[in-house]
Amino acid sequence: MEKKIKKSIIIFSFISIFCGWLGVLIDMVLTEQPKGNSLGMLVWLVSPLITAVLIRIFMKDSLRSLGLNPNFKSNLKWYIISFLIFPLITIFILAIGVITKWVDISMFNFTDFTVTFLGTFVMYFIKNIFEELAWRGFLTERLIKLKCSDRKIYSIVAGVWLLWHVPYYLFFLSGNNINGSGIKLLFWPAITLGCWIVMFSELYRITRSIWPCVILHAVINSLVVINDYISIKVGKGILVSYDTGIISLVICICIGIFIRNYRIEKTIDQTKLFEYNT
Repeated sequence: MEKKIKKSIIIFSFISIFCGWLGVLIDMVLTEQPKGNSLGMLVWLVSPLITAVLIRIFMKDSLRSLGLNPNFKSNLKWYIISFLIFPLITIFILAIGVITKWVDISMFNFTDFTVTFLGTFVMYFIKNIFEELAWRGFLTERLIKLKCSDRKIYSIVAGVWLLWHVPYYLFFLSGNNINGSGIKLLFWPAITLGCWIVMFSELYRITRSIWPCVILHAVINSLVVINDYISIKVGKGILVSYDTGIISLVICICIGIFIRNYRIEKTIDQTKLFEYNT
């Protein structure tokens, strides 16, 4: 069984990464397509999930083990936390930005921002179901079944997740070709995904559900609209960007470590209770 799981991980990783470049090739052939909604981008987005589902069917595993069960009863607080993490981080960073005069919020309109954010959130919520089913519901779950160490789980998922994102950052998002400036675009996304991975992985592990991760991911993506309502001083974005700034990334690492420690303590407590009852 262990060999089958390892083989499924290799197949999933290879096909997911390969199909991203297949999507790039499709868009190079079909040039008359709307930017951001191309057939190639669709192939890139859905191929990991389709691969995961087909592997599950082939191995005769239940699709429910992809983390589709919301587990609301025991995880309501984590749903709330997953929605609030980045709004609170953003408020904290904006406060720092205002105090240091690195951020100008004079154009901010709360009502307009909220309406735009909620509309964008619905779109990203649907999109991130595909992503979280693949990276948390399948890949992370497979590695947990192999009883990999936490560090190994983070490293493998972050590595494959980043390689899958490469076509997105170089072509689907930026429209760049692979050249010096294009390669540089990958440096900070790699740092960002590396800082996020503990938080996403542990949120899935503590809830055993993809849905808090879908919410967290959708909130992160949707908050990008805040850039239309604020102005960041040139050169300070690396510090006070809500999602990829150094302050935000450090906070994300701390949150991930906190959830991990909470999960471990909870597991120990449950083990002691089981031993006591037996």
